[in-house]
Amino acid sequence: MPIAASAVLTLLLLGAGRPTSTTVPLPHGGLNRNYILVQPSGESPQAGRPLVVFLHGFTSSAQAFERYLGISAKAEQHGFVAAIPNGSGTSSGWNAGFIDLTGRKSDDVGFLTKVIDDVESKTKIDKDRIFLFGHSNGAMMAHRFAAATEGRIRAFSAVAGTIGIGKGAARQELAAPKQPVSALILHSPTDKVVAYDEQSEALLKGDGALTAAKFWVKHNQCSSVSVDVKTDQYSEKRFILGNRITEVVMVSYPVGGHDVPGSTNPGSAKFNAIDLSWKFFQERSPKKP
Repeated sequence: MPIAASAVLTLLLLGAGRPTSTTVPLPHGGLNRNYILVQPSGESPQAGRPLVVFLHGFTSSAQAFERYLGISAKAEQHGFVAAIPNGSGTSSGWNAGFIDLTGRKSDDVGFLTKVIDDVESKTKIDKDRIFLFGHSNGAMMAHRFAAATEGRIRAFSAVAGTIGIGKGAARQELAAPKQPVSALILHSPTDKVVAYDEQSEALLKGDGALTAAKFWVKHNQCSSVSVDVKTDQYSEKRFILGNRITEVVMVSYPVGGHDVPGSTNPGSAKFNAIDLSWKFFQERSPKKP
């Protein structure tokens, strides 16, 4: 490389933007709760930045989830603000309504609402582009928050989650959504922690990925007929827009088990779930002038 070009490259690398990361205390419901706030470098656009709230799985933490997925780097790459809340309880979980892994009936819908409000008070957010990304118990919580609130999020992505458990009188399931919300559902048939479908053997037997997709298809008034797409990494069922506002997409991938695709675990699927989710979020975002 010529000396002049090398010098320019060095200056660019030295001046490359880096996101800022802050742990924010946020007491709620009598508990000392908190979340990590990640802000990309550079000036915020006039309309504000998009916000993605990341929900970790059971026994994990905001700090571990950030490292596991490289959330700060993705926030910088795509230009969104990230909020990574910590769950609660002895093993750090979420109260998803139909399943409570906090052990204390935590008001997690209220807490996540408070997290979004707090982020909006600290930095300029585009309120038309607020999204959720959840894994495992965090995916269950993403389903619940999307169903329980009105107008707070545009879309969500749920990796290796479920919307219902149990049979008969013991059945517990997600309540009907208050309004349509676009949903991206990712799950692998090799998952041995949360069952991919009703025939799968896993630690937690619940509604499968297609059942979850059809739940949102019904409530979002989408067509029940999907457009199927296959790549070398995953297959996709995209349910055609019904009300022209929302969309439901289900992604299946043949490897990776319970891991989030693209995580630091070498056994995870090779495509990146955050990148795929971000593309989905962008597709469902209102066009700005």
